[in-house]
Amino acid sequence: MRRNCVHFVMFHLLLSSFAAIAQAGLILTPAGLLPGDSFRIIFVTSSRRDATSDRISDYDSFVTAAAASGSHTSLNYNGTPVTWQAIVSTSNRNANDNNRLPTSITSGFFGVDGTKIASGGADLWDGSLMTPIYLDENLVTRNVAVWTGTDAGGGNRAGNRLSRLNPAIGFSNRTDSSWIKTGSTDRNRRQNFYGVSSELTVPVSVPEPGALLYFGVLSLGSLFWLSPRRIQ
Repeated sequence: MRRNCVHFVMFHLLLSSFAAIAQAGLILTPAGLLPGDSFRIIFVTSSRRDATSDRISDYDSFVTAAAASGSHTSLNYNGTPVTWQAIVSTSNRNANDNNRLPTSITSGFFGVDGTKIASGGADLWDGSLMTPIYLDENLVTRNVAVWTGTDAGGGNRAGNRLSRLNPAIGFSNRTDSSWIKTGSTDRNRRQNFYGVSSELTVPVSVPEPGALLYFGVLSLGSLFWLSPRRIQ
């Protein structure tokens, strides 16, 4: 009896864990990509903040928090950790820096719904996007002003980078260069940000989350019903 109780408790604890996994944010693999293909996800945050900080890490932390709470973004893709960066420029860092989003990137950029936004770094900064970056981490459309501090080519002008009195802004519903730079405004205003993931690679096989949950629960159920007392 005691052993069955232990199995029963373990079963429900693990079932709760599977339920939590099923409810966690899920990064969709864009349609048409093959195993081994690389890609990045871009979204616009649902939350807002000011542009007063000159530390780019503050903005990276902000978009990471948004990605961690989203239904279509996550800090994990098929078991691999995912990092997130803000698409912004500050006094000592540009959005197109080599360790951020340089033109040399060859993997494609996609929205959270899998729609292609740009074919690579050069395409991202050529002044024209395939699709607007107007979906947030929960797949909600947001036509909003976005803090960028960045010009059309991914760099910054001294007076328009973040933390200056009037940093540059873009608009999330645009596909021309105004997605990243269309004007400037008071740094104390609270506005949205663009977030981009680290490079992700399509695995050889990606089991559907529902299938993982089903087989996991099935296996746990077997452990419970086939306890030593029941087998005797």
